[in-house]
Amino acid sequence: MKTAICWRDEARVHRLMWLSESRAGIYCGIFTKGIDIHQSYHVDGVRHTRIGKEHHQRHLDLPLASHAGTRQLSHHGLGSPLVDLAIWPSHESSRAFDSVEIINRSALIGVERLAIEIWLSDHDSLGNLDKHLDQRSRAVNFSRLIFTSTLKLGHFPSLWVSAVILAMTDPNEGDVAL
Repeated sequence: MKTAICWRDEARVHRLMWLSESRAGIYCGIFTKGIDIHQSYHVDGVRHTRIGKEHHQRHLDLPLASHAGTRQLSHHGLGSPLVDLAIWPSHESSRAFDSVEIINRSALIGVERLAIEIWLSDHDSLGNLDKHLDQRSRAVNFSRLIFTSTLKLGHFPSLWVSAVILAMTDPNEGDVAL
C-alpha cells in the first residue's frame, strides 16, 4: 500500500502527505519546505522520525503484530497549505503511488492551521476511531474535520492505518509528536 494525500489548487495537485507499508513496517511522511519528514513503525517495534537524513525520537514500542486496540501514532501541526504554495511539492513530480486521494482547495479556505494525525487500529477496534477523534477534537479545539481515510494494511492484515486532517481553531497550537 502506497497512498498519497494531496490537495488541488486550480491548476496543480500538491502532495500534503503519504502513507506506505512494506514487510518491514509502516511509514507516513510530510514533505514541506524541501525537507522530507517521515515517521516509521517497524515490524520489530522500533519507531523513529527521520528529518532529512537524520533520525530522531528513536524508541522501542510493541512489535506491530502485537498491536491491539486503537491509538494515535502521531500529531503534526502545520500552517495552512494555501499560505505558501512553494513549500508543497507537486504530486505530478512524485514517485508512483497505488492510490491518490485529493482534497479540494475549497475545504482549506479560511484554515490557518492544520492538524495531521495518524492512527493505528486492529480490526476489532476499528469502530473506536470515531470515539477517539471526538475526544481529541474537544481536547485540542478543532473547528472541523477536513479529511479522513482508513486503509487496510496488506502486510499486516489485522491492522488498519488512518490519516486524519483537521482544521485547528487556535493559531498558536504547536507541533506535538506522540
